[in-house]
Amino acid sequence: MSPRPMRWLAYARWQLIDGAWQRLALPLVLAMLLCYAAFYSMKGMATGHPEFWSTSDGRRFTLQLLQQAMGTFIPLAVLMGTNGMVAQDRQKGYFRFFFSKPVPVTGFYVSAFVVQAALVMTGAALVAAFIGFKTTPQPVLGVALAAGLTFALLGSLLFLLSTLTYQDGLVFILAWVLTLIARQLEPVMKAGHWLHQAVRVLPPTHRLDTVRDALYAAQPVLAADVWHVLAYGGACFVLALVALRRLPLSR
Repeated sequence: MSPRPMRWLAYARWQLIDGAWQRLALPLVLAMLLCYAAFYSMKGMATGHPEFWSTSDGRRFTLQLLQQAMGTFIPLAVLMGTNGMVAQDRQKGYFRFFFSKPVPVTGFYVSAFVVQAALVMTGAALVAAFIGFKTTPQPVLGVALAAGLTFALLGSLLFLLSTLTYQDGLVFILAWVLTLIARQLEPVMKAGHWLHQAVRVLPPTHRLDTVRDALYAAQPVLAADVWHVLAYGGACFVLALVALRRLPLSR
């Protein structure tokens, strides 16, 4: 194996360790605490009536808990996993150390992105498996896929912003709020309104929500929604790589 891939793999190992401790641990702990609190509140019902989890109320409670746990874990894990991924290295000058050897810049950050995506998907699967262990089996694979799609869309957007500005987290939150507002206003807009066109360039979070809800409930998903999410995330990812190649890190 050539020296360059060997260096890439060496960095990937440390990216995995740092990502697990510095970026994944807090969201995972918070999600687990939420689950423990929910189970504690239902302790009497579940202990006195083990068949509760097989009833309609039990299944409804479990689905709500899964949605709440993922609603806490996934957005926070994606935000912490990609916020400052490039911007922090530029701002603190870490890139001078990372690339003091002939390591490709794009390869380094693709590695970091893929490693963090795998960690987020694994963490989501662990939380779902824990809920399933306590209640009834949960769609662990579907939850992992939902986390992966979220990372593909929002993580790619954050990755792009991180290559362009030091304030990537702030810009992302602003874009997120504007997207939510625009989605709320869209149904009441008049046909042909300029906001109809503006909404099209915003992240398709409404399609992501539809796909995630279906995956959490172990129901079929619309392929069109999945491809729309992946296409938008893929475009952001490609633009981020172009920015890494074209823009100097020391700026």
